[in-house]
Amino acid sequence: MTENTTFGQDAGHGSFLRGATSSFMSFVSIVVVPLIVLYIMGNMLDTMGMGDEMAPTIETLKETVERYMIYGIPVIIISFFTAFYAKGNKARAAASFVALAYSLIWMLLIFRTGVVPVSMDTSGFGSGGDLSVDSVTVSIDMIGIFYILAVLIALKMMLVPVTYKSNREKYLESLDG
Repeated sequence: MTENTTFGQDAGHGSFLRGATSSFMSFVSIVVVPLIVLYIMGNMLDTMGMGDEMAPTIETLKETVERYMIYGIPVIIISFFTAFYAKGNKARAAASFVALAYSLIWMLLIFRTGVVPVSMDTSGFGSGGDLSVDSVTVSIDMIGIFYILAVLIALKMMLVPVTYKSNREKYLESLDG
């Protein structure tokens, strides 16, 4: 096989088991683990008797986790293709670029404005005293974290062609053999 294989020729070679395993692992990390964490956290707060006070915070967390899971579905699908193809395959390089680009979009979809409001009902904490506070709202600015992750994703994007080129010869040899 020559160095000048087409994208279509490369797209025909892959491992279904490797792709399915990757998609399954992505599904577990994007859907199953967050659901388990929400369930445990909800039960723990109810057991401690703080379910009502923490309801606005839990609701904000649930909305964020729901966006994480819903907008994470394309990541589950794309992860199949990034693992399906071997390193050095043109299709894997393309799938990796798509996956990394969508990761940036995914972060924007999860954190929308970059600020996550966290509210807590504190009316039951200091009632009957001279000073009472009904609720506390704190805004957590996530834009700094987003910038750091964006830089890391950009660096990883620069590794895609390097990984492709360094593994291309080995991949072509595997096609010949």
